[in-house]
Amino acid sequence: MVQDRSWWSTGTWTAAVFAYARNSLQWTRDVAIRDVIGGASLMFAIIAGGLMLKIRDLRLGAWAVVLAYLLVGAHYFQPWYVTWLMALTATLAANRRIALYSSLFTYFMLLHPIVAQYLAPRLGLPNGGYDMVMAATTLLVPQIAALGLIVLSTRSARSHRLETKRADSLL
Repeated sequence: MVQDRSWWSTGTWTAAVFAYARNSLQWTRDVAIRDVIGGASLMFAIIAGGLMLKIRDLRLGAWAVVLAYLLVGAHYFQPWYVTWLMALTATLAANRRIALYSSLFTYFMLLHPIVAQYLAPRLGLPNGGYDMVMAATTLLVPQIAALGLIVLSTRSARSHRLETKRADSLL
């Protein structure tokens, strides 16, 4: 599958690095497949292995591995792949941060076709630029936004706990 689909733009970091290596560094297709895709696969295997060893909750571990696959391991990406993450998120509904993060991640993943059709082609990007825009739009931006939301919700929850503590001490 990697041999057949490696030249397709897919909006993943692997595709962006692959396009850069092939177009800017003049790597041959076979070398780019072997090194870039092999490296991404190895990185995913290490991350997934670490997650499985560290996270003892099966549902949370499965969620984390799927997220790692979408962020690092996917060589070929279709926006509907995020349904895997949302299905696991439904089993972790009590965890508000995971639900918030998954919803935001899904939102950006589903923007993929819109960015691919309307935004990226109009930018007049050099070779490989399209893949970088797609990867940044569907992978980098949601990570930054999700991190910001998680930090804000943590601060808000901490502030609420402090206010509740103060109110209890006054009573």
